[in-house]
Amino acid sequence: MAFHMPITGDKIKHYFVVMICVGIVAYFVCHGIMGDRGFIALSQVEYQIADAKADLKKIQTEREKLEARTKLLRPDGLDLDMLDERARATLGYTKPNDYVVLYNDKKN
Repeated sequence: MAFHMPITGDKIKHYFVVMICVGIVAYFVCHGIMGDRGFIALSQVEYQIADAKADLKKIQTEREKLEARTKLLRPDGLDLDMLDERARATLGYTKPNDYVVLYNDKKN
């Protein structure tokens, strides 16, 4: 024996409230995953941070090398060979018995 209940206004209101609640939850879940501040954006920001840290490490290493070279040119610890090398490179001078070898260090 099949018992069939008619759909009343109370049931329609109940289904309507449930659908609104499901819609609101779906909205927040969707924005929590794909929004500007969601999980996908978080992973992209973490990738950018890791990339920036790698760049920072490379730049710090380059800076340390440059500081070591400039330290050799300071008056308190002057390295005469470094001074001679920099003066020749800057002014373009050579000694009469020097051989000059020109090369292109730029890779094409």
